[in-house]
Amino acid sequence: MDHPRDVPRASGLRRVLALALAAAGAALLVVATFVPVNGGGRSGYPVRIFDRSASRELQLFALEPIGVAAIACLIAVVALVSPKTRGVAGGMLIAFGVQTCLLFLAYFGGAAFGNPEFNSFEAGSALGLIAAVLLVLAGVDALLMRRTRPVRDAGLRRM
Repeated sequence: MDHPRDVPRASGLRRVLALALAAAGAALLVVATFVPVNGGGRSGYPVRIFDRSASRELQLFALEPIGVAAIACLIAVVALVSPKTRGVAGGMLIAFGVQTCLLFLAYFGGAAFGNPEFNSFEAGSALGLIAAVLLVLAGVDALLMRRTRPVRDAGLRRM
């Protein structure tokens, strides 16, 4: 890089890594919404975030993970095509990942440590936690590949 305005660019494969991680996290998040997060303990009534057997107002709780999945994909695409927004996009993906982790950690904790008469572990909470980790990794990758200007070499020039 001979000119101070030269900016290093991420390789093509590296540039799509954040998008791939976010897409995988979003897909797992959608799956986790429909897979039971709690087995219902000894009573045997499995609980899903989106459950058609529940009342309609409880079905609205599925908007949060589905919305996060859609927004995460959009943010990752923006990070891929607009280098100037990679820092903000990466921070947003990390924030959505942490928030999603807290949501599914509550489902996981309730199933693992709740009353065994009504609570038992199911795969949905683990899938949601994995999705959250993928969103955080997508955000970290977006932050790592953001464009930075090299430091000026204090007037020294290469011969």
